[in-house]
Amino acid sequence: MPGGFCADYADGAMLADADCAGAGDWARAYFGALQDALSGGRTADAPAWLVAGTAAWAGAVAASEAGRTAEQQLARERRLRAEALPDPVPALADLAAPEALSGQGAVGEDLAFLAADWLAGRAGERSAAAFFEALADPAATWEEAFESAFGMTAADFREAFGPPAPRAAPDDGAPGIEACDRQADTTTVTHRWLNDGFTNRENTLYF
Repeated sequence: MPGGFCADYADGAMLADADCAGAGDWARAYFGALQDALSGGRTADAPAWLVAGTAAWAGAVAASEAGRTAEQQLARERRLRAEALPDPVPALADLAAPEALSGQGAVGEDLAFLAADWLAGRAGERSAAAFFEALADPAATWEEAFESAFGMTAADFREAFGPPAPRAAPDDGAPGIEACDRQADTTTVTHRWLNDGFTNRENTLYF
């Protein structure tokens, strides 16, 4: 399968391994087809991390197991993917090209998911599809489509998002905070990670 997934979308077709594809795999592949259709075939003009991240995010929303809401599933994905990140975390700006993203393997996929999840939590679930709709305008750059869909410039997003801290968060079902400091240029940014979802969306406080 392309990319090593149980289901994927590539070259105008959805492909799947029926023995391993679940709801999340199908949703991820379907969102890949949706990206292509909504953007008028312009997904190659968008950063690879945003294309892969929004597809992975859509798959996570659909992959909730029995007794777990979509938000609980997303919270679980945030925790597991943040825990798996190396130190230092790659910069999103370095993952714009497909080969650069794929070269990072699971790390690239995890970081792309966390970035897309951050954007959807800030701008709403509909914003991921809205980005590709805006990209369909042949006169629009991906940066213009980004600002239209997410309500902030790509530069402001990169500054606000940063990489989440590669530290474990509690998994006892209770709200928890994992805090760390990182040096961003000459400014220290404090990241607060809340494992019960997007309960704090002010300024640079996220997860």
